[in-house]
Amino acid sequence: MILKYKLFLVIVLLLNFFSFPSQALTRDPQVAENNSKSFALELIKAINLQRARIGLKILLPDELLDTAAAEAIDNIIKTESSPEDFSLGFNFTQNLFLGEVFDRLNLKGRVVQGVLVLGRAEPDYLIKSLLSKPTDRQEILYPGYTRLGLSVVELSDERHLIFILFSMPIVDIVEVPREIFSLVNQVRKKNGLTPLLWSNQAAEAAYVRALELDSKFGHVRPQGLEWETVLNEIEIRFFKAAENLAQGFKDPEAFMSGWMNSPSHRKVILETEYNRLGVGCHVGRSGRFNCAQIFLKQ
Repeated sequence: MILKYKLFLVIVLLLNFFSFPSQALTRDPQVAENNSKSFALELIKAINLQRARIGLKILLPDELLDTAAAEAIDNIIKTESSPEDFSLGFNFTQNLFLGEVFDRLNLKGRVVQGVLVLGRAEPDYLIKSLLSKPTDRQEILYPGYTRLGLSVVELSDERHLIFILFSMPIVDIVEVPREIFSLVNQVRKKNGLTPLLWSNQAAEAAYVRALELDSKFGHVRPQGLEWETVLNEIEIRFFKAAENLAQGFKDPEAFMSGWMNSPSHRKVILETEYNRLGVGCHVGRSGRFNCAQIFLKQ
C-alpha cells in the first residue's frame, strides 16, 4: 500500500512502553499537581540538554502546545481504560479530537508532531531511553523544531503518562507538490530514466485523493470506490495509471525517502512506461500531512 500529505500541520504519534502492569488509567487524587509540573520541567531540561550536546538549538516552551498536550491526555484518560487500549497508538477518533484542539488553539501555522510515553523512569533516563529508539530519536533531535510543549500525569501506580509536542513553522504548502515532483525526476535521472512531465489534471486528482485520506487511508475511496474512479470524474484520458500515498512525513525529502524505501512505491516511481505525474498534498483536521502521487501513461 502507498502513503501521503496538504495544508501543513503534521502529527505522528509514537508509543513507548517501559513497564506495564494492566491497570486503569486513572489519576491518583492524592498526587500533588506540582509533582507533575516539576517532572515536566525536568523533562524539558533533559530534552534541551541532549539537543545542545550535538549543537542543535534549544526548544522554547510553548503554552499553546502545553494546553494541546494536556487536553489530549485528558481525552485518553476519559476514553481508554487500560494501557492495552492504546498500545497501538492514537486511534482515528483521538486524532480527530486532537485536530479539533489544534483548530481551536489556532495551531494551523505550524507543523506539529508528538511522542506519547508511558513509564516510570526519571526524566534523564527516560529521554536516554527514547534516544535509543530511531523513530523517537528523530523527533527529539530533529533540527527544524523550534518549540515544544508537554503534559505529564502521574497515575495511581506511580507511572507517568506523558505527551510531548514538538513544532516548527509551516513550509510553503503550495511548493510541496512541485518539490516532490522535482525529487521524483531527480531519482529517475539517477536511474537512467526519462523525466516525467507535470500534469495539472493528475495533480487535481491527487489533491482530491489527499483530501480523502483523512476519512479513509488506502487505495479504496471513502465511498467504497476504487481510487481510479477519481480519474474518470476529472475526465482524464490514460492508458495506464498508478497511485502512491503517504502520510505523516515532515517535508518532501522525507516523503521521497519513505517511498523509495518501500519496494512497491519505488517500483511505481521507476516505472518506464509512465510519462506524466501530478502531486497533491493536504493537512486535514486530524493533523496528519497527506500526499498523493498519480502517475499516468498518456
